[in-house]
Amino acid sequence: MQDKMTTKDSPLIPFTKEDIEEFKKKRNAPSKEKINDCIIELRKWLAQQQHLPKIDEDLLGKFLFGCKYDTEETKIRLGNYYACKARHSDLFSDTNLDSAEHRNQRKFV
Repeated sequence: MQDKMTTKDSPLIPFTKEDIEEFKKKRNAPSKEKINDCIIELRKWLAQQQHLPKIDEDLLGKFLFGCKYDTEETKIRLGNYYACKARHSDLFSDTNLDSAEHRNQRKFV
């Protein structure tokens, strides 16, 4: 039996370490050192952005991955994400899927 890993956001989707490594290989993911360099660069940039919150390494890694490890694209997307989150805070405020409002809305889906 293979050791299964799950993502924090999707605990129902299991991945083996081999699955993750194969995916990285197919996508030509950069080395861990290159990823760390990108995260350091983003941290320096974030330190100068007073309007952006402190972002943990896991989330930075997800944004980097989504931007194909392009730090400039990641900066743009981070800025856009937090601008959207600030403008539309009502959409981001209730993330509890077990709340009465969410249960009621699921009845119509």
